[in-house]
Amino acid sequence: MSKKHKMMKYLKFSGSMLAALSILFVVYRLYETGVEREGFENHYQTYLSLFLLSSLAIFNNFINAFAWKQYIDFFSGEKNSTYVLSCIYLKANIQKYLPGNVVQYAGRNLLAKEYGISQKSIAAASVMELVWISVSAVFFCAVISLQNMRTVIRQLWSNMIIKENIKFFFALSVIVLLLGLAVLGRSKYKQTICAYLNRKFLIVLGITGLIYIFNFIVSGLLLSLIFLLIMHCEISYVSIASTNVLAWLAGYMVPGSPGGIGIREAVLILLLGTEYSKGTVTLAAVLLRICGIVGDFFSYLTALCLELLEHKRKSRHVS
Repeated sequence: MSKKHKMMKYLKFSGSMLAALSILFVVYRLYETGVEREGFENHYQTYLSLFLLSSLAIFNNFINAFAWKQYIDFFSGEKNSTYVLSCIYLKANIQKYLPGNVVQYAGRNLLAKEYGISQKSIAAASVMELVWISVSAVFFCAVISLQNMRTVIRQLWSNMIIKENIKFFFALSVIVLLLGLAVLGRSKYKQTICAYLNRKFLIVLGITGLIYIFNFIVSGLLLSLIFLLIMHCEISYVSIASTNVLAWLAGYMVPGSPGGIGIREAVLILLLGTEYSKGTVTLAAVLLRICGIVGDFFSYLTALCLELLEHKRKSRHVS
């Protein structure tokens, strides 16, 4: 067995182990939520509603994978397989439930090696996703409800734990920016980076920005439907959608929180607790998390099924 073949087997085994650990964490998190059956008028109808609403989370995972592909295509300078990149994204996505959000990014690089995709392209695409999805989230909130965004920011800033995490995130952003400027000052890297700043790059930013905004619209719809169909509350989509995105962003910015678990729920309870009872918001936040976890799990299974079908197709073609 060649050294390269052994390395591929090792990478595949490492990816499978990460996926297995992630699934165990997902099961644990679902068990930890401890949703009581007695809390619903009709628990069978509730479970069916949650399962159907999870399809919105699955849809969001796929369009995020498509946005990520746009970055890979741009940085690699070639059209890559949508199937391959979607599988990489969806399989790595479930690894965010391991301690530390950064694990999913390491998982992408690990899986990309298996398919022979440039590590530089994967790393650059992940950085672009991290930056641009955060910018798009702030833009989305500012556009649909600037007043609500101001109120949310004031409330977030009044919470000491969240305040410290926001400070850490911005301090880290400044450090990264300064390092970026230092690298840009070196002519070798300056020419490389400037070569990417063209019309095509702006088009990629426009396409992915629209995808992220559509993602936020769907995510806001998911939480609104939980309040409407399951909690039987009167809703204001604008308020729920903008608060939901900022809560997601808070969880996204905290590097030590697996999948933003705990942070996003705390922010939702803090902010929406002024409009609904805290018990209602707490249960809605837990149901939203369950929909997200179920969506991530079925997205992962879909990626595995796609790989299996592709493998069978290639086997028939060879034979």
